[in-house]
Amino acid sequence: TTALGFLSQVSIGPGTTVLVNGASGAVGTAVIQLAARLGAHVTAVTDDTFESLVVKATKPVLVDYWADWCAPCRQIAPIIDELAGEFGDRMGFYKLDTNTNPRVPTEQGVLGLPTIQIFSGGEVVKSFTGGKTKAALIRAIEEFI
Repeated sequence: TTALGFLSQVSIGPGTTVLVNGASGAVGTAVIQLAARLGAHVTAVTDDTFESLVVKATKPVLVDYWADWCAPCRQIAPIIDELAGEFGDRMGFYKLDTNTNPRVPTEQGVLGLPTIQIFSGGEVVKSFTGGKTKAALIRAIEEFI
């Protein structure tokens, strides 16, 4: 976090920063912490990086297969961001855009969106298709962390 006058620059991931309007004191601190937490641990994965980031990961990984035209994908995205903030220290969180990366979804048998897959030891250990509640996703995550 870097103070820039009335704005604070907050890093929320590799190469990604947001500017937070300068509320001061406890409110400003809370806003900066929230901005840093939301989306802080979700990384884009592609057909080219899937093997190294997901299959060869040393800790469990959650992959969210999505597309911009998919309304349920847009609904579950904030939940995935929240979960990444809560569990990102124990599990990797990745999003794969199926519009621009068709190979991996085909290889992984993704037939509908959104699909959430949890990998452990390079293998799919849990898979969901369609919208899920935060509680259901937490139960699944807690099985593998």
